[in-house]
Amino acid sequence: MVFNNCIIAFGQSRFQFPIENRNAQKLSFQLINNIIVIPVEVNHTKLSFILDTGVDKTILFSLSENDSLGLKNVKKISLQGLGKGKAIDALISKKNKLKVGKLKSNNETIYLILKDQFELS
Repeated sequence: MVFNNCIIAFGQSRFQFPIENRNAQKLSFQLINNIIVIPVEVNHTKLSFILDTGVDKTILFSLSENDSLGLKNVKKISLQGLGKGKAIDALISKKNKLKVGKLKSNNETIYLILKDQFELS
């Protein structure tokens, strides 16, 4: 929900609020063509994420060969259900650290789409 340049969102239960402020967290973001882009750290690497409240998984697209996220417990998988057509190659990585503002999670599963068929970058 958006109210006067303020976004109200509900975090997933695995994220930990800092002790000094357990009820709310302020977060800077960019609004680009009606898309909310937030700064996120994955395993201490700073990235920009598109906020999509309809997706309950963390999905990364188009990392270059020079990007290093130190992904944990990586396994190659095929994903289907992203529309009609054949499955696409991806990686699943478990037990990663994710930080959004001061919110932290130490047990995040991340999906990495190997080929950017969606041209989101």
